[in-house]
Amino acid sequence: MRRPRYCWTSETVEGCLPDIFVENRRYWKEVLAEAVYPQTKDWITPGFRWEGEEVGAIFPTCLKSIPRSAPPPKPAGLGKTDIATRKRWADDSYRYPPGF
Repeated sequence: MRRPRYCWTSETVEGCLPDIFVENRRYWKEVLAEAVYPQTKDWITPGFRWEGEEVGAIFPTCLKSIPRSAPPPKPAGLGKTDIATRKRWADDSYRYPPGF
């Protein structure tokens, strides 16, 4: 949560929300967008329990899968997968790039 994340966007970030700050750097823009860490119930399937929380552990990332009815354009790793992997990806609602 405290290491930088790199991304490319076609959207204007400046001024989109009052608590997001953008600083121009030499070759990029640094976006500062602090947020409260999500609660465990927001990340796991209802009815399940994550025991790591009881010992103070946190999830290693705050990325949540997004179920889709169709694959996104140009998914990462698609060209390196076989037919069985692509079928598993489709059966899993295209949630994670198939190369991962």
